[in-house]
Amino acid sequence: MNNQPKLHIFKDDTLWQEAVIRLILDVISDSLSEKEYCTISLSGGSTPRQIYERLAKEGSKRGINWETVQFYWGDERAVPHDHDDSNYKMVKEALLDHIDIPEENVFPIPTPDQPESAARVYGLDLQTTFTSEGNTFDLCLLGLGNDGHTASIFPHTDLVHEQKAWVKEVFLKNKDTYRISVTAPVINRSRNIAFLVKGANKADALEEVLNGDENPDEYPAQLIRRSPNVHWFLDREAAEKISG
Repeated sequence: MNNQPKLHIFKDDTLWQEAVIRLILDVISDSLSEKEYCTISLSGGSTPRQIYERLAKEGSKRGINWETVQFYWGDERAVPHDHDDSNYKMVKEALLDHIDIPEENVFPIPTPDQPESAARVYGLDLQTTFTSEGNTFDLCLLGLGNDGHTASIFPHTDLVHEQKAWVKEVFLKNKDTYRISVTAPVINRSRNIAFLVKGANKADALEEVLNGDENPDEYPAQLIRRSPNVHWFLDREAAEKISG
């Protein structure tokens, strides 16, 4: 049985975007054929921003009923929601401000500038929404840092080994700041996972995550399960060092 993730490599940015949007729309459609809502966990950063901008346009063209979609956040910086570094603010400007979605369908991490309490409250919210077994999000969007981190699970932090908490704060000494992140066990219970990775600066980390020795302390993205429901959307520059 093939348990390997699916790699999608594109030479053209337009094709890369189209493929990601197609997956998102397919997940929404498939989920709504089974239940009332589709739940999507969003990633921060510059790479997914263009996806959110395009999703707003494509959703309108395709007649997506945004009342049936719920958005969550995989991680957040410890800043107020109106701060320029806020993942929530980025998604709001790129996507939420351009679609007709009820406020009650949007679940940002609350008061992220108070990281410990924010993590506790968001974890309880997720546990209330999702059961203790089975799937969490229908789709979890993730990025990959050039240091091998994903969400805010950074190398050599306690989050790498967190097994109980659903959401946890983490202090990053080299950045002198806190982050809040959904933990790997919760991410791994997502029905579908999509990594959005572009750029030559990600090539070394990507090769280690996919084909290197198992070392999640050094490359935390290795914590994410290997499965056909895990998709890696890559440009040629990011994929240039992948072997096998």
